[in-house]
Amino acid sequence: MGRFFVGFASGKRLAASAPLADEAQKLARRDVVRESRDKALAAMPDLPESVIRYRYDNLFYLSVAVTPEQLAVILANPEVDAVEPVGVMQADMRQGLPLIGATLPRSQYDGTGLSIAVCDTGINYLNPYLGGAAFPNAKVIGGYDVGEQKADPMDGNGHGTACAGIAAGDVGNSVDYVGGVAPGAKLYALKITYDATGKYCNEDAYVAAWDWCVTHQNDNASAPIKIISTSFSGGKYDGVCDSAKTAIANAAAAAKAAGITLFNSAGNSGYCNALPSPACISSVIAVGSVYDAAVGTYLPCVSADSCVEKTASSSCDTGYYATDVTQVDKVPSYSNASPLVGLLASANMAFTLGIGSNTWNPNFGGTSAACPYAAGAGAVLQAAAKARTGSWLTPDQVFSKLSTTGTTVLDPKSNLSKPRIDLQAAVAATTPVPSTGYLQVTIATPAPTGGAGVWRVDGGTWRASQNVAGGLTAGSHSVDFKPVAGWTTPVSRTVVVAANQTTSLSTGYGLSGTNFLPLDIPAAVPANTHGINENFAGTLDNWTQQQGSWSVADGMASVTADGSQTATWYSLSSNGGIYGDFTCSATLRRSNAANSTNALIVRGTPQPLNTAGNSSWFYGYVFGYTNSGSFAVFVLRDWYLTMLQNWTASDAIIANDWNTLAIKAVGSSLTFSINGTQVLATTDTSLGAGQAGVAMYTGTGGTLDVKRVTLMPIPGGAVSAAQTAATAGTVAAPLGDEAGSGR
Repeated sequence: MGRFFVGFASGKRLAASAPLADEAQKLARRDVVRESRDKALAAMPDLPESVIRYRYDNLFYLSVAVTPEQLAVILANPEVDAVEPVGVMQADMRQGLPLIGATLPRSQYDGTGLSIAVCDTGINYLNPYLGGAAFPNAKVIGGYDVGEQKADPMDGNGHGTACAGIAAGDVGNSVDYVGGVAPGAKLYALKITYDATGKYCNEDAYVAAWDWCVTHQNDNASAPIKIISTSFSGGKYDGVCDSAKTAIANAAAAAKAAGITLFNSAGNSGYCNALPSPACISSVIAVGSVYDAAVGTYLPCVSADSCVEKTASSSCDTGYYATDVTQVDKVPSYSNASPLVGLLASANMAFTLGIGSNTWNPNFGGTSAACPYAAGAGAVLQAAAKARTGSWLTPDQVFSKLSTTGTTVLDPKSNLSKPRIDLQAAVAATTPVPSTGYLQVTIATPAPTGGAGVWRVDGGTWRASQNVAGGLTAGSHSVDFKPVAGWTTPVSRTVVVAANQTTSLSTGYGLSGTNFLPLDIPAAVPANTHGINENFAGTLDNWTQQQGSWSVADGMASVTADGSQTATWYSLSSNGGIYGDFTCSATLRRSNAANSTNALIVRGTPQPLNTAGNSSWFYGYVFGYTNSGSFAVFVLRDWYLTMLQNWTASDAIIANDWNTLAIKAVGSSLTFSINGTQVLATTDTSLGAGQAGVAMYTGTGGTLDVKRVTLMPIPGGAVSAAQTAATAGTVAAPLGDEAGSGR
């Protein structure tokens, strides 16, 4: 029985590095992978399902364990274009942190806001510095045992736990452990070994772990996977090995395309011009090691292929050991050398975390330790970039900053110089982006013709509607509008521009003269020219109290929530007739209840009220605002609502004071204004005519005062009640609490 990677859809596989930065791109990739895989499997109907070891979500590969006869079937499949053997890999603090310049940066940017995936022998999540609780916990927030295909990634070997402790263990000050390089980062545990306690894994599990990280990158949106640390390797390659290890190369490319930086140990064989897989993959950062202290003479095992001076010994699995006189920043004889090595980091005799009843692992080393040191540094650098610039770095940028700011160290066995990480210098090179933002102002229609309606910020250049002003210092800016004859000018205002974002403002010019919405029709105008001209002088004879106990005093109608009912609409409806085309306004004031709705209703049918629910009208357009400074427009039909404008902030609203709402309705054309500022112009054919009314929604109490309601019919606009009902349709969204929006 042999294990093989089976590749299909080679043309699509060439696009393995296509962007996978967002979930839509990932879903699209998975759909294509699934379709191509199903097509390849359909061409082999006699191949048992049981031979498939891994189906990869984002890669055009399968992993199988097959007999020679079954392999012949696969090779004969025209949908299959690549078959390669699955190889076997093996697992290759106080001094370490200062050497890589991590002490200060980790105290400022500790990795909070991202996760590191440790693909290794698992993680002992019960260790007090790794969450200290059942999986998943506050530190190890997810993962999977891909090696044995089990849900629990507990570490029975210790190698992965030691790596996790170096990369992101919680801050400590016990014995010789002070915490990981990025103690604020979260961890994902991907166990890749094929048994509970061993140190070996198959390459297809390695690939499955990286593929899992891409699929589950954003499981926790507040801590996405941005770093992968893997300290396993196998084989020997003199150069880039993408063509020899295509499945692994594709998995690495997919992770990089998702914005994940991959760190892998360079290996401990002492090669002078070669690396194992996957350190030799082009999308992977190979990490070699340096001594972080002078600890006397050290005798590391090295391969027979190493060029270093070595001594034969049966105590080494490799058959040889080298003799190193240790010193700070010296490359150990065992650390593989190659032009492909990207970074060097602290390694030998690291004091880190252990498994079982052992909290500590006091002597962990090799490039297996250097890799999580580098991964933790990458996490701190990413956290610094996000805080300083508002954006994540790409994997190439992570490598560039760590490598160009590192301290150059010469490896005498290869005569190659490589950068040892200096995290403090890398963070310092992450220059903060100036705290600036953008402002876009939209002038709603109708607007002055010929583009005469314009705006400017801080007295600068006049700008047309929807033009964007850039380079504005984050903070407050003044916006004013150019006066235009025959139009009311929008009120000048102060706008707070957010850093690294586009702040939007919507407003509008109002028509002056006969076309202007009658926001304040003089009381002297004869009543017979208006459908409604109510000053609430003494009675409510012209109104029906639909819900609540309304009263009249001091020239206004008022209603107060009685406390016995919550989530209720208190409303008045006019007795003045049914209107289709009109201009209508109401002046309202609400005390308390900052987030509850106060509304003008038109083209409405009050009865039957929703007595089983919140006493809303049966039909109607509802134009509401809140004292918290937002407005919304929705249409009621059969007590159900459809939002025409969801809750939107408007500085036209005067909190806890009088506000005049106005609606102009002509056929399907609807225009909405607050205190003379147009906030919405839209079309809707749901309701053709109906009554007018005012209302407040109460979930938290308060009092609504109404001091003026006017409605001026537009000639030909009055229609019958029968027409109102005829225009009503059906909708799907139910009317919820606070006008269906939490208000």
